[in-house]
Amino acid sequence: MGSDGCSATRPWFGFDLHLKWWTFCPKEWTFQVLDQPRRRTMRTADLKTASDADWAEAHRREKIIRPIAALARVPGGVAGRAMEQLDLGRARFHKLLQLYRASPVAASLLPRPRGREKGEQRLSSAAEQLIARGIAEYYLTLEKPSVQALRRWLRHEGQKVGLKVPSTKAIQTRLDRLTPQTVTARRQGAKAAADKWEPTRGALAAGSALELVQSDHTLVDVIVVDDLYRKPIGRPWLTLMIDVASRTVPGFHLDMLAPSAVSVGMCMRQAVLPKRDWLAERGMEAP
Repeated sequence: MGSDGCSATRPWFGFDLHLKWWTFCPKEWTFQVLDQPRRRTMRTADLKTASDADWAEAHRREKIIRPIAALARVPGGVAGRAMEQLDLGRARFHKLLQLYRASPVAASLLPRPRGREKGEQRLSSAAEQLIARGIAEYYLTLEKPSVQALRRWLRHEGQKVGLKVPSTKAIQTRLDRLTPQTVTARRQGAKAAADKWEPTRGALAAGSALELVQSDHTLVDVIVVDDLYRKPIGRPWLTLMIDVASRTVPGFHLDMLAPSAVSVGMCMRQAVLPKRDWLAERGMEAP
């Protein structure tokens, strides 16, 4: 009971409590306690990629830390000399000491890369669940909302439960983890996903010559140069008409322009018209 006759409810203030807000009124203190904050953990060393220098450093650390790890209580002077020899800060030294006590081998003292591990999540579990629900219920729909629209939806839903809206980068990172097949199927339909991602089955068949002719384009593996300065102009495109039954080429068209309806039309023209004059211009005769 306070001096003013009001009761006070006070939680324990420590590192395990994360207080979002508190209010004071003449009658009571009110606290809202959230989930415990995520603590950063040291990245694990990769034994497969550790270099000889890394192993040499690990053995050097072990010679210093092994006798200290056997002590039930580490005196301040001993810890100070060890930190000076290892050229480490207090937090880093005690973390290595803890790792070595848990696993007294040199591998536990290998230098670890700085920063967060790839794929490590920084959001709370509640925020992760909210994003997952937003993606499933709002983003993966036939209306095909944008990422910014999804963020506005998350802001609206997060305000209901007191969660801060995640950044656009965090949302995009989780969208990038989705398989393209799933995104296409949910946002465009099963047929669109099948047409885009599933292999086409079946084969083209023709009973006689010129019953079925296909057209295709390819970039020729030569470089055309100009007549005067011999400067490169580019690679030409070759358009072919291919008869499915006989696998012969009744017509072709060579052009410096990219494939288009014009190149297909010119190729079809060359395929259906007589070729006697075209051959005569090049000193050849039709068989």
